[in-house]
This record gives sequence, structure tokens and C-alpha cells, in this order.
Amino acid sequence: MNAVSTLVGLLPRELVRARLEREALPFGGSSSVCARRLRARFDVDLVGFLNGAGVAELRWLCGRLDLGAGTAGALRQKLWLWGAARERKVLVAHGASEEMVSAVQLVPVLVGARLAFGVDPAPTAPLPCARAARFPAAETMPRVVPDERAAVVPAAEPETLDELLARADALVGIRLGSRGRDKGIYGTRIAELLGIVRSSAPTPDWRGTVEVKSLAVVRAAAGRWRIKDGPALSMRSVDPTAKLARVLWVVRVDDGEVAGAPILSWYYQELDAELAEALERSSHLRPKGGAGTTARGWYLRRDFFAACGLLRSLNGD
Repeated sequence: MNAVSTLVGLLPRELVRARLEREALPFGGSSSVCARRLRARFDVDLVGFLNGAGVAELRWLCGRLDLGAGTAGALRQKLWLWGAARERKVLVAHGASEEMVSAVQLVPVLVGARLAFGVDPAPTAPLPCARAARFPAAETMPRVVPDERAAVVPAAEPETLDELLARADALVGIRLGSRGRDKGIYGTRIAELLGIVRSSAPTPDWRGTVEVKSLAVVRAAAGRWRIKDGPALSMRSVDPTAKLARVLWVVRVDDGEVAGAPILSWYYQELDAELAEALERSSHLRPKGGAGTTARGWYLRRDFFAACGLLRSLNGD
């Protein structure tokens, strides 16, 4: 049994229901039903469970486990150490070596009052594999919002990778319009403008070899670009590292930042072993779908885009 499941089992019904309500999940039904919903929400994401826990939950759990008192951050650290030790013991008992456990059980640090897996790498220090990435040239950095360009829908899909990237280059400056309530409309529009048939298949978008992803950015300090939100990668059943082995990120300015959501740039990269490890470290599970969904998907934390070099392609050194 994993640590999240055990901790949920220690919470009284009123705290479980309050947590479900805070997570925008159904909170009616019996105590066992509510506990099952909360377990399914976080599954193996112990850090996510603890970061989302309120002070009342943290104090209750630490009291039940005789872990003592402390600030919210200190309580999260204590509970993580307790949970990690429990999970490590179970894994080793089932034949895993200490080296294997250490490889999958990353140790978080305390940032403010929350647990985090290290700090974001500096935009000027991406992994060496960023040197092999491809992206459009820019006269000035950070990149400026490009002049508007008319959209042209191709008659057929690109035949080669170079043709695919040439079409990505032709997207720069195109306004995608307002998104509305449809979260997938930008991805659908970009696929159309690249000449790619939009699909929900687990294989990459272009000929099963290159995944195309849309990425929103907004302005930060000194006019630099930053990633607005960590993007969705795939449903839980799909290995995100395999799907993004070759990936084309199409970078758009968020519609709330510049009306019309202009396409700012693109970034093509093939994962080597080091970057694949960075992708795995930055991937995490969370609910994927409409309100009340029990489906879970892989999402990517924003630190990956510093590591892979994409932010440098937008902001320079």
C-alpha cells in the first residue's frame, strides 16, 4: 500500500470531505466512497497530496503518527519522510534494490512552505542537448511579438521533417484567435495549419514520429518570456517519454497577454538520455478532463523548458 492511501485512511470524514470540495471533486456519499475518491485523485503523488493539504490535515496526520508539531512546511517534510520510508520498505521487501528505489524516489526540498523537486534551472544553463535543437532565428532577444501573418491551410501533410519545420516557421505571426471554453482549439488549429490530421491516438502526431504540442507564454520581468502553465502530455496509460522522443513545440503568446494569441516561435528537439531523464523528473500525474473526472494524465512542470533550452531560444542568454 502506498503512503497516500495510508494517510487518507487516517483522516476523519469531515477533513476528507473538505479536501474533496477544495479539489472540486464530488464530496457526497459514504466515508469509504469519499476516501476512495481522494486516493484516486493523488494515487502515487505523495508530494502533491501533502502540498494540497491544509494545516488542519497536516496537524491531524502528524498527531496520529506521533511526528510532533511545527509549521506547515515542517509538517509536510515530516510526513514526506514518513511516507517515503514506508514506501521504501515495501519496495525493498518486494525485491527492489536500494539503487532502484533511489532512482525513482526523488527527495524534495522545502520552497516556502511547500515541497518541490529543486529549483528551476537558470535559463542560461540548459542541458548540453539543447545545442542540437532547432528553432527560428531572432534579431533581438527576448523575442518580440511578430507582425501579423495571414494563415494558409496546406493541401496535404508535410513529406519530410524539414518540410514540417518550414511550415512551423510559416506559423510565426499567425493569430490563433480567442480560445473560448474549448481547451483543445489551439492544438486543433495548429495541426490544421501544419497539414496534420488531429488525432487522439497514443502515437506522435506527424507520421507517428514527431509529437506537436502547443505552449503558452506570458511576459515576466524585463520583458522576458515565461511558460504560463505546465502543459498536458498524454493520458496516464501513455508513456510521455516515448511520445515526446521527437517533439515540436509551437509557442504562442497567451490570449490574455496579447489578444488573438499570436504564434511567437517554435522549438524542435529530439530527446537524448539526459533530456529524457529531465522529462521524467518534470512529469507528474493529475486529473485530466472535465469537472469531477477520475481520469488522470501526465503533465509537465515548467522547469523542463529551462533544462531543454526552449526558454533560452525565447529570451537569449
